[in-house]
Amino acid sequence: LDPNFIAKLAQESANETIKSNFRDYFKKFAYPFIHPSSPLIETWSIDLMCEYAQAVSDGEIERLIINIPPGLMKSTIWSSALPSYILGRTPYEKIFAISNKENLVNRNIGWTKRITETKRFQELFPEFKADDRKNTETHFRTTMGGEMQGFPTEGNITGERANYLIFDDYMSSTMIKKEATKIRLLNNFADTFESRG
Repeated sequence: LDPNFIAKLAQESANETIKSNFRDYFKKFAYPFIHPSSPLIETWSIDLMCEYAQAVSDGEIERLIINIPPGLMKSTIWSSALPSYILGRTPYEKIFAISNKENLVNRNIGWTKRITETKRFQELFPEFKADDRKNTETHFRTTMGGEMQGFPTEGNITGERANYLIFDDYMSSTMIKKEATKIRLLNNFADTFESRG
């Protein structure tokens, strides 16, 4: 048998595994791209979050809350790797990412965009094509009508709708300590964001 043919079959098999398994997608592609100089430390919490992320992307879970200490890959998995995975497999989905600070919104959207711009991502998901007519720091679209758009917690999304709402640190510790601010933001969640998903 031709060694090149065997290598090609092996690569195609590996690609299919990564495309169908979020844990492999995160560990073998997304994480090394986002954090190239920091080897991934394997933990049960990462495996568990990847399992739940797979269920979310497959439509088996519609509402989920993740409470976990800082530094354990919550944002990397949920706000960057998962959106790219969803848009790669289904480029028509609409995703909103909401965080309490604009720089967090920009970081998470930036990570996701950079993942989708890689040659490897294009090889894995050839149907994904970015629409260059809408490509800003907090918003990008696909040619199939999908998009990822970021909003700060106190942002306005009137008229916008999405299939996925990802809240990453919706309120900061400072916001939570101010009762009036906390109540306003909880009302904003109910009145503005909850009805958009």
